[in-house]
Amino acid sequence: MCLLTVRRIRILVLCLAGVFISEVSLAQPTLVLIANYDAKLNVAGAEQHITSQAKVRNGRTIPIEFQGHRIDVTVESIGNGKYDAVVDLYERSDGTWYKITLEGLTFEAMFAAPVNLKWREANISLDLAIAIAISNQ
Repeated sequence: MCLLTVRRIRILVLCLAGVFISEVSLAQPTLVLIANYDAKLNVAGAEQHITSQAKVRNGRTIPIEFQGHRIDVTVESIGNGKYDAVVDLYERSDGTWYKITLEGLTFEAMFAAPVNLKWREANISLDLAIAIAISNQ
């Protein structure tokens, strides 16, 4: 009977430890980023322009959507006040998004520092001015 009680106590301790550890990991704040951007997209002479702001969790994508095109900016903190960003350009056709850029356009920057990314290929050009900072939520 004493052995059975010791087993129950061990199981109870392990269960409580698991709950405590999962609560601690859930309590860790998830990094939220805020982006201010000004995007100009020119496709075959037709220019589209958007100025806006977006909040996104670290590692997620900011979609900047025009009528028939979309710019995805995926942002990931890399520490020391810096982040990496990957920019992909998509075109909508028959209700489906198709990637225009073969490889994502990438850049590294300091949080809160403005970045101006210019890209041109064939009859498409992109001018993206963006500043990304850590939000105080």
